[in-house]
Amino acid sequence: MYLLDSGSCFALLKGSEPIQYRLSNQEPAGVRLSALVKAELLEAARAADDVAHHLELLQRFFEPFGSLVFDDRCAEQYAVLMAQQPPDSGLSATDLMVAATALAHDLTLVTPRSGEFSTVAGLPVEDWTRD
Repeated sequence: MYLLDSGSCFALLKGSEPIQYRLSNQEPAGVRLSALVKAELLEAARAADDVAHHLELLQRFFEPFGSLVFDDRCAEQYAVLMAQQPPDSGLSATDLMVAATALAHDLTLVTPRSGEFSTVAGLPVEDWTRD
C-alpha cells in the first residue's frame, strides 16, 4: 500500500503520465492520502487565482483515496524521526510528519523527492514521476 506526498499529488494534478499509469495499476484502496498532504494541497488552492475552481478540483481529486489522520501512532513515529534526523536533511517538520504517517501505517511513501526521504530510516520510498 502507498501514501502519496504533496509533490506526487501536485505532479498528478498537472497531468503526470507516469504517475497516472502507476495509479491505474493499483487497487484504489491501496493508495492513501495524509490529512497533512490534503492541508498542503488545500493551502495551495486557497492561494490560487480561482479559489472555487481549485477547491472543486481537489474535492474530486480526493474522492478515490482513503484519508489518514495524524494520530498518536504517527506522533510517536514523528518524535523518533525528529530525534534521528540530521538538521540539514532538507526535510521540513511537515515532511517528517508525512513520513511518520507512512511508517505508522506500514505504507510506501510515493514522492518525487525520493533522495531526500531516503534519509528516513526504515521508510520505503518510490518515485512514480519517472518512467
